[in-house]
Amino acid sequence: MKPEEILYSALSGDLATTAIVGTKIYVDDAPQDIDAPLLVYQRDSTEPRNTIHGTKIGEFVTLAILAKATTRKAAEDLATTIDTPIRAANFWKTEQVSGYEPDVDYHVVAIQYRYFDPE
Repeated sequence: MKPEEILYSALSGDLATTAIVGTKIYVDDAPQDIDAPLLVYQRDSTEPRNTIHGTKIGEFVTLAILAKATTRKAAEDLATTIDTPIRAANFWKTEQVSGYEPDVDYHVVAIQYRYFDPE
C-alpha cells in the first residue's frame, strides 16, 4: 500500500477520529461546501534512499495533514486525536504549526508526518 492509503486507513478506521470528522477526510483539497471539522492530507515530498552502491531500498515520504475546525481549540484537539492512529501506522511527526483561514473562517493545525516506504 502507498503511504497515502496507509494514512487514510489509519484515520478512517479510528473511532475517535471519525467521531469528530465522520467521513470528511480528503486528499489534496476539500470541497468548498463541506463544513468543519475535517481533515485534508497530501504528499509534500519523496526522498529516495539508496545503498552506497546506488540500489534503491525505499523512500522517505512526507505527508502534510490539515486539521480544520471552527475554533483553534477544536483544531488542536483534532490534531491531538489523529496523532495516535497515525503513529500506530508507523508515521512520525516532524512539524506542527497553527494558522487561520479567514476566507472560510477555519482554524487550522498543519502537521507533517514522515514514513519510510521500503521497496
